[in-house]
Amino acid sequence: MRLEIRRVVVFVRDMEVQARFYREVLGLPLVLNPDDEAQFVEFEAGGCRLALHSGGLPSRAKRPTKLVFYAQDVAAARAWLASRGAKLGKVKSTAVDLADGSRLQLCDGQDPEGNPFQLSNRV
Repeated sequence: MRLEIRRVVVFVRDMEVQARFYREVLGLPLVLNPDDEAQFVEFEAGGCRLALHSGGLPSRAKRPTKLVFYAQDVAAARAWLASRGAKLGKVKSTAVDLADGSRLQLCDGQDPEGNPFQLSNRV
């Protein structure tokens, strides 16, 4: 099984300010604009996408950046990684419909130092 980084998620406190910075200052094209862009926006950033996700902490504590690996079959990728010793949560199916008509599926995990990563079937 081959995993590819397709997006890096950065948690932000002020979505409007951050999205404007990446769009207008850095010039990254907006590629995903869901109904609730106050929660999640995505930009084309070369070899992968940069996703901004609301949920940054107001204090000095920061959530770490999350690496997101594409997996066409999230459950199979989870099983394969778990068999190799990875720490993973359950596969979650969301209410978000993808372009191919399937539901967005996610599975969160942690590396040995506790850094978050995710498996996702979002291209």
